[in-house]
Amino acid sequence: MKPFRAIGPVPLGARYFLGFYPSLLLKQLTIFSYLIIVCAVRDGLEIIENGTLAPLGVLSDVGDWLENTAEKSKKIVGISAFLLSGASMDVDVIVAGQSVLAKAYSIRGNKLVKKKASDVNPNTSFMVASVSKTIVWTALSMVFDAGGFALDDPINGKLPFKVQNPKFKNIPITYKMLYAHTSGIKDIWSGYKYGSECPIDRPYPTPLAQVVLKGTKKWYKIRPGKRENYSNYGSALAALLVERHTGMEFSRFVKKYIFDPLGMTSSQFFRPSDGTASEQYRYTRNKKKPYKVADGGYCFPDWPSGQLWTTTADLGRFTTVVINGGRLKSGNKCVYGPETGKKVFEKTSGESGMGWFLYSGGAGHDGGETGVSSDLFLQLQNPRVAVGWVANGELTDNEFNVLTKGLLDAAKKMGTVPFPPTENCMRMWNSSACADDKGFMIKGKQCQW
Repeated sequence: MKPFRAIGPVPLGARYFLGFYPSLLLKQLTIFSYLIIVCAVRDGLEIIENGTLAPLGVLSDVGDWLENTAEKSKKIVGISAFLLSGASMDVDVIVAGQSVLAKAYSIRGNKLVKKKASDVNPNTSFMVASVSKTIVWTALSMVFDAGGFALDDPINGKLPFKVQNPKFKNIPITYKMLYAHTSGIKDIWSGYKYGSECPIDRPYPTPLAQVVLKGTKKWYKIRPGKRENYSNYGSALAALLVERHTGMEFSRFVKKYIFDPLGMTSSQFFRPSDGTASEQYRYTRNKKKPYKVADGGYCFPDWPSGQLWTTTADLGRFTTVVINGGRLKSGNKCVYGPETGKKVFEKTSGESGMGWFLYSGGAGHDGGETGVSSDLFLQLQNPRVAVGWVANGELTDNEFNVLTKGLLDAAKKMGTVPFPPTENCMRMWNSSACADDKGFMIKGKQCQW
């Protein structure tokens, strides 16, 4: 196998954590890199880049390692990963395994499902579960950067209904509580839809405001702000606040001001219908029916918290901007300014930044759903690198750790990315006047609730 780097980009077509890989199937692995430079591959699996030897041999090694790791696991069906490293902030993509199996059994009804088998490739789209929340927090932080709120501000002034814990009526829910998962909002797990029940052009049939209104009725019996209780509906509420501050339906806002400017052409909050979507599998340990499949995918009411479909190439593009302090890789445009770019990774409460979970020397977020596992980690101290991966299976905690650590060790060998620029930049969104958007009408009213 000879890994290669492409000239320019290849054309691109933890929620509740409940895993899949057929060990007898031949796995294929390919490595890609997204560079706008001229490069030449040598027989020794190294590459000439601007007159110096780049560590493509490291990519070959980590590619073989990923393939072997996946082959040993019955829970990994297919996997796609990226490594972000180097002075030019290169995104290298590695893929292995299958996006679609020839044979599995439906999670609903146990019916035999036969399909044309397909390998994972750079265009394969995965649902990334709770890694989706990093998009929510980035969008909300854009509003913060524009002066839309302070962290300790109460949220109710921007909502069409009151959100409060009935046991603590005098304690307002704040933006900081949402970022840090300390609001006390309990999750509900009803409302899932499957296959053709889900819309093909939007995330869910019910408007987000109505979803959040219904989904913020259950609370932990603990003082808001006192303790972290992970909340998917708290993240959906954060997305609704983005709508309220910007006057745009959430998925439209992130498309216009995050996905499109960053070149994330394969990212959306509903399952793609162009044939690029991976199926979602669960390993059952049943020798006769070893794998179940959520055939045709699924959708759920609190979709901003976990329903992003994307490629790891797109995820790498997003991560490049976040680790660069909010600034795009080239030019002077940014999603938010350098001060906010630094603040999102500063502790606000517990072990959380502004939505990001903080670890020693870094920040990140993982995810898990039916037939999905994912992880994203940014090392913020030298060597500054980032890695991310997503698999269409339900992995164990140990497999999470092994995959992320192995990718991170390889990225470190490939060199650090620069520290973010400190000069000001041109925001791609500002706090302009609210504009009506029928996409989130509630009770007959649009923007001005």
